[in-house]
Amino acid sequence: NNSGLKATLGGRMRVGDLVRYTDKGTNARWFHGKMGLVTSYVAHGFDGKSHCRVQWLNPVEYYGHWTESSAFLASKFEVINESR
Repeated sequence: NNSGLKATLGGRMRVGDLVRYTDKGTNARWFHGKMGLVTSYVAHGFDGKSHCRVQWLNPVEYYGHWTESSAFLASKFEVINESR
């Protein structure tokens, strides 16, 4: 039950935030609904967009291999619980 968790969309994420992958595009097959902790965040990357690296709470199978962390556009996530 996640009723006690606060979810925010579009807010600036920080290292240590608990996030959930919410994008329904190409990678949703593997990552949609998966949760992890933000280990790095860049507000303005090479493309002018926010990017983050996430350490998954549980390894995620991706094209037949298991990954413990991934890097994506920050917009593909919602912040579940902000770090203090």
